[in-house]
Amino acid sequence: MKIDTIHISNLLLDLDNPRFPRIVESQREAINLMLEIQSDKIESLSRDIVEHGLDPSERLIVFKGDVSDDETSFIVAEGNRRITALKLLNEPELSDNDKVITRFKKILQSNPETTRRNRLCYF
Repeated sequence: MKIDTIHISNLLLDLDNPRFPRIVESQREAINLMLEIQSDKIESLSRDIVEHGLDPSERLIVFKGDVSDDETSFIVAEGNRRITALKLLNEPELSDNDKVITRFKKILQSNPETTRRNRLCYF
């Protein structure tokens, strides 16, 4: 097992996540499905991340996937809710829901630099 620092934009949700109730074909679809099934938890986690940062004892677990032979991208095996929260804090427009976009923009206003960091991951 290796520990490394990976930029948030290079971390991808697992489209084959067994917790998904239906098949998704894109990162945007996966993010919106995560919001559909866990919106309250993701928003609460986002507020906590902005206020306190991420818990350093809870590392993400990632693996290399077949992502168009992109050597810099990793699929998140453990931590999909955290990555969804971070991605939405970085880019609220990933949501298809205008109310969610507005809420994430408000959450981020209290500390806009929170999500601009790399994440330590196990892979």
